[in-house]
Amino acid sequence: MPLRYEKPDRSLHRELNAVARMAGALDRVLGRANFLPDDFPEDELRFWVDKLQALPAGTAEGCREPLRYAHERLSAVIRDHIGIDDEDVDGSNSEDGDASPSLARGEPIEQAITNLIGAISVANSEYERQADESLEEEERDRPFRPTSDQAATLERLTASDDPVGEETG
Repeated sequence: MPLRYEKPDRSLHRELNAVARMAGALDRVLGRANFLPDDFPEDELRFWVDKLQALPAGTAEGCREPLRYAHERLSAVIRDHIGIDDEDVDGSNSEDGDASPSLARGEPIEQAITNLIGAISVANSEYERQADESLEEEERDRPFRPTSDQAATLERLTASDDPVGEETG
């Protein structure tokens, strides 16, 4: 169940602010980077920084897709461009040295992306929690509408002289 296209409530807004702060931290790290490999997707990261920093000013439902896509793309950047150990980074642990990650884990860029992914995960979790609660409220407020079989049974029972549960005879 999607949330409304209204201002996020206090708890979701708090999480969106955390995402915006972590996006800002990534932006600062990118700005201080002395060297980024040619294949590193800096432009894509800057796109996500801008998009994620704008989320607190948007709507509750409007944050859903950007959070989901950003999580997916930032995870792909870690997977595709940041090695797990030194052997991954220099290509000696890979059959194709050109395809190996270009940066090592633990570097400031990796830490900033990982922190941002964590904040996005928490915001996604809060969105889902609120959407589940909203669905439960909607289901509670929805009037009971019997199926056609249930309606026929109710009509038959209502029309009969023998109420359900009473013994005859």
